[in-house]
Amino acid sequence: MKRLLAILLLCWIPALAQAEPLRLEAQFGSCKYGLAANGIWHNEAMPTDIDLRSSCWQLGVSQVPWKYRGLDLGWRVAYVDLGRYKADNIFAMRDDEQFTGVSGDDCDTDSKRGCLGRGKINGRTRGVSIGAVAERPLGSVRLGLEAGGYFYYNRFSVTVTAHPDESAWRSMSFTWGDIHATPYLGATAKYGYLFATSRFYGHVRAGEHDCGGCSGITHGPAWQLTAGIQV
Repeated sequence: MKRLLAILLLCWIPALAQAEPLRLEAQFGSCKYGLAANGIWHNEAMPTDIDLRSSCWQLGVSQVPWKYRGLDLGWRVAYVDLGRYKADNIFAMRDDEQFTGVSGDDCDTDSKRGCLGRGKINGRTRGVSIGAVAERPLGSVRLGLEAGGYFYYNRFSVTVTAHPDESAWRSMSFTWGDIHATPYLGATAKYGYLFATSRFYGHVRAGEHDCGGCSGITHGPAWQLTAGIQV
């Protein structure tokens, strides 16, 4: 049975390629992550420097071999790098003191009660998107809609030092990451070889499965706006 499916697949792919050529795409642009809730590696009552905007890029291949009621239907597979994010925040070292107005003046270095920390954070998200495409020409412009799933790896790392006196206790570093999935919706426009994409990702987060407390500063929707070429 597996051999028969493989033969059918090998016959089907060339047939599609002959009916409608594969299109190669390369795009670069800007992306923005969603911020985790207040108290997760940041506290709005304390100094923060959070940058969740990043340069990002996408390399893809697509094909629209089918037609339905004036629409060209097909698929798109792409490698999507949503870019790097970073932050430099001050926060209470204990979760139960995040919103109690800790000043750091009465810091117990053993239990970290009453202590403030400074977290230097960075991370990155990259993965593969697989989705369906519907396109329609409008004059010299080809407009499209797409929807599918984004399977990504989000890496999060942070180095925490004592604040305001960095020598009060030894710094701590943590790194974690895992594979996640989220749906996405997108719109595309093509003029000649110029190709632009706008995407909305439902939930892009930093976190590790089966690890209590291993959650990063990115959480929620993410946005992408890229432009490049399609040949």
